[in-house]
Amino acid sequence: MMHPERMTTLSLLVPKKYGKKVIQKLHDMQIYHIQNHQKGTLDIGTPFPEAQEIAGALIKSKSVCASLGEGETKKQSLQDLSHQEIISKVEELATSFSHIQNAERELQEALAHAQEQQKLNVILTSLDVQPELLQKESKHLSHFFGYTQQPIEEPLKKDKIRYALKEFVTKEKKGILLFVPQEEKEKVQEILSQTHYEEYPFVALKKTKSLEELQKQHQQVLKQKETFQNQHGSFLQAAKEHLQKLFRNISLHASDPRMGSYQKSKKSMRRTP
Repeated sequence: MMHPERMTTLSLLVPKKYGKKVIQKLHDMQIYHIQNHQKGTLDIGTPFPEAQEIAGALIKSKSVCASLGEGETKKQSLQDLSHQEIISKVEELATSFSHIQNAERELQEALAHAQEQQKLNVILTSLDVQPELLQKESKHLSHFFGYTQQPIEEPLKKDKIRYALKEFVTKEKKGILLFVPQEEKEKVQEILSQTHYEEYPFVALKKTKSLEELQKQHQQVLKQKETFQNQHGSFLQAAKEHLQKLFRNISLHASDPRMGSYQKSKKSMRRTP
């Protein structure tokens, strides 16, 4: 038997451009009763013109502050700045910080690649093998380069497979570089599968900057990030709090297809029921 359930009024605050997706998601969840907005005695007001800009600036200020971490920052007053000046400065700083983050991310990836290359070069040098040998496809030979937990020579000899084997050890792992005739490849793969064989995470060998140079550049970017935080961290924290206060005076109803309907008085903004 159907019976009425107690419902709670819910207000959502999201950038206007995501409005349709949010409403669709609420419909998909099937736990909300959403009504179309209709003009009448219970009108929820007129769209607040800066809602979308404030939402975007708030999201960006929160993102930058979260990335910078909770460092000690002096409280900064924004009384001399208008809402639009605060939003513009947040947008500008967010763009600048994005460039720093991208540079940091690219250097981290380059460093990780250079470190893997260095490890690989050490192994191949100890085996007296040229790196190019593992990159070229051969019509006659197939190679296996990785770690194995069990000896493999005995099963290779048992199956009368011709092979050339080189062994190495890294971080308490035993590794192999095994060359076999191309026609024996599938048979060797089956043997290796029984020895818990783990293929070495081979990285493409390419010309890159030295590890020392990359580390130096990475330290420079970290210094830029630290300088950015010292110069702008307090403003961004104050801007985030200011924008959050603005939103406390804005009520966004999911029932409004325009995704944002507000009332604003001359003295202040007030939340509408």
